[in-house]
Amino acid sequence: MKRTLRGVFVGIIFQALTATVSACPECRAKVEGGIYNQNFLSNLLFMLLPVLVITVTGVGLYHADAIAKRIKEEVGRWQTKETAVR
Repeated sequence: MKRTLRGVFVGIIFQALTATVSACPECRAKVEGGIYNQNFLSNLLFMLLPVLVITVTGVGLYHADAIAKRIKEEVGRWQTKETAVR
C-alpha cells in the first residue's frame, strides 16, 4: 500500500512540474522555430555526441580484459624468434 501511495504522490509531483513548464503559444512557436530549422540535424548530433562518447567508453571498459588479452596474443605472434625468410 505504501508503494502505491508513493507512486501516486510522485506522479502528482511530476504532473505539477510539467504544468509549470509549459510556455505561451507565441513563445512556443518562437522556440520551435529556433529548434526545427536547417541546423536541426547538426544540433541533434552535437547533443547526442556526449552520450555516444560515454557509451563507447563504457563498452571499452567493460571489454578491456578481452581487448588487452587479444592485443598481447597479437604482439606475441609478432615477437617470435623464427626468421621470416627461410
